[in-house]
Amino acid sequence: MALTSSEINSYAQAPTMEYAGVRLEQLSLGHAEDLSEVVTAGQLDGIWYTSIPSAQEMAGDINKRLALQEAGAMAPFAIIDLSTGKAVGATTYLNIDEPNKRIEIGSTYLSPSVHGTGINPAKQSSCCCGGLLTSWIAIRWRSARTGTMTLLGQPLPA
Repeated sequence: MALTSSEINSYAQAPTMEYAGVRLEQLSLGHAEDLSEVVTAGQLDGIWYTSIPSAQEMAGDINKRLALQEAGAMAPFAIIDLSTGKAVGATTYLNIDEPNKRIEIGSTYLSPSVHGTGINPAKQSSCCCGGLLTSWIAIRWRSARTGTMTLLGQPLPA
């Protein structure tokens, strides 16, 4: 269920962004096989402090994220390792508050096989510096692992 940009409000669009060997692209059911391999190989669905779909739940989770996108509440991305062309994780813009220009970045999981490779910092740079979020007043990073949220704020325009 790929949505066209005219079917999604402007803040819930998931444009393709590339930086330092990583591409963030619109999440689709075409990523389900790669993402199922990621969660199975890393046993990510068994991590106690977060909720990551199992391989069997992957297609349903992708459909849920796409439905939230259609409702204007989320922009879901697949994280692609450009060296392999495979999806190695997923992330989202979520809790989109368009009138107040606030957004969270989170609901992210990443294959343990790419930890320490620079993919996560490149993904973070793409999320924040891809040009999409330059008009936002507040961007929050959510971390289930540490239970923290980081607020990145911009001054209000004069």
